[in-house]
Amino acid sequence: MTTPHDPYDDAELEAFADEVQSELVSERWAGWGQEAPVLPAREQPDPAPATAFWRPRRVAAAALLLALAIWPWFRERRTLPIEYEVAVHLDEGVALQQGVPARLRLGQVLETQPGMHARIAVPGMGEVVLEPESRLRVGDARAIDGEHLLALESGAVTASILAPPRRFQLGTPGGVAVDLGCVYRAEVLDEERTLVRVVAGAVSFEAHGRQVYVPQGASVLAQVATGPGTPILDDAPQRLRQILAQLDAGQPLGVGDDHFAILFELCRPEDSLSIWHLMMHAEGAQRFVYAKLLDRLVPMPEPYEAEACVEPGSEANLAWYALQPWS
Repeated sequence: MTTPHDPYDDAELEAFADEVQSELVSERWAGWGQEAPVLPAREQPDPAPATAFWRPRRVAAAALLLALAIWPWFRERRTLPIEYEVAVHLDEGVALQQGVPARLRLGQVLETQPGMHARIAVPGMGEVVLEPESRLRVGDARAIDGEHLLALESGAVTASILAPPRRFQLGTPGGVAVDLGCVYRAEVLDEERTLVRVVAGAVSFEAHGRQVYVPQGASVLAQVATGPGTPILDDAPQRLRQILAQLDAGQPLGVGDDHFAILFELCRPEDSLSIWHLMMHAEGAQRFVYAKLLDRLVPMPEPYEAEACVEPGSEANLAWYALQPWS
C-alpha cells in the first residue's frame, strides 16, 4: 500500500493539466443553465408511404423492450458499492499509523496524519490526493447527478480528473465542487470557509441555489451560510480583491461610487470573470450598474441593447457570454 512516489511532482501535474486542456476543449461550460436556442424549422418531407407508417413504432417498441431488459442490470450497477484504492506516501522519518484502509467504500472515512499524503484512485477518471491532517468521506453518488461523490470534511485535497462534466463531484462545508474536467485544489480553511483554486480546466461550484464558474487560474471562496462568492483570477490586484469582498458582503454599488470608479480603472478585460458573476447574481438596477462596467471591459455584442444583454438565458446574454475571454 505504501509507495515512494511523490504526489506533488510538479512536472507530472503540469503534464496532466495540459492533457486536460487539450482533451476537454469541447466540454467547456455552456453558460448558466439556459434553455437551448430554438433552431429554425426544417422543411417537411413528402408524406411517407403507408407501409412506412409502422416503422417508427417498431423502432420505439424495440427500444422499450431493450430498456426493460437492461434496466435491472443498470440499476444494480448504479447501486453497486464503488471501491477506491488508497496509496500512502509518507515524508521521510514518518511512521505509518494503524487503521489506514487500503480501499474506501461508501460511508467510510480516511484521515491523514502529519507528514502523510493519501492518493485515492477514482476508477476510470483520475485521482485525488488528500493532504496531511485532512479528513475525507465517501458519499452516496445516488444523491447527485454524477457517478462519484467524495466529501472533504477538513484539510485539503488536490483532484486531477479527466472525465466528462459532472461525473465527479467533491462536497465541502461551503458547497459542492462539480468537476468539469480539471485539476483543482480545495481547502477547508475553517468551519465557515472553503477555498477552491483551479489549475486546469474548470469547476462549477454550487450551493444554496447559487452557481459560479471557476476557470483555470481562478479561485472562489465559499461560506457555509451563503455559498460561493465571486470568482476571481489568482493574479488579480489586491485592491480588486478587497472591493469584491465588500460587494459579496452585500454592499451595493452605484455608478457614482468611489468603488465603481476604482473598478472602472482597475479591472482588466480578463477580470470580466468577476464582473460577469456580479452582474448575473444582481437584481434590478444593480444589474445594469455592473453591465455598464462589463461593457467597458468586453463591449456588448451588436446590435443588442443592454436590456437584452442582462437578461439571463437570452440570445443577447449568451452572445455576450461567448465574447468573454475566460468562457
